Amino acid sequence: SSGIVLMEVYETDSTGASFANISTRAYAAQGNSATIGGFVVTGNMPKKILMRAVGPTLTSYGIAESQVLLDPTIELRQGTTILATNDNWVENQNAAEITNTSALIGASPLHSSDTESAALLIELEPGVYTFSVSGKDGSTGLVLAEIYDAD
Repeated sequence: SSGIVLMEVYETDSTGASFANISTRAYAAQGNSATIGGFVVTGNMPKKILMRAVGPTLTSYGIAESQVLLDPTIELRQGTTILATNDNWVENQNAAEITNTSALIGASPLHSSDTESAALLIELEPGVYTFSVSGKDGSTGLVLAEIYDAD
């Protein structure tokens, strides 16, 4: 069977350990079929976060191009406020920093020809955030939605 599911992961360790990243491969489309994740920045200091919506690079891992979301977009929200969006990661003013940070934190590299995946590297104040991935111009397919602690 198929359908929409809500998958939740919580950290319950009170010793100060924290997630380094969380990711999921999902089918993304538009509207109610967008892939949506939520996360919380805790503490009292801003935190640098890397968010990626990896599409074309998935073909390097044996997923057929016909199944992949070839042009994913990202939207970062806090409540109903859109804080940032990205369509093609290479168009970010901080694209070089995204590449360097990805390597430093152990994120799988994007394929050298992948200019269509989306990414945001942003410093966020403590709070609750939503990260959604959809296909540009109504496109659909499999995408890897990732959120990393980049500090």
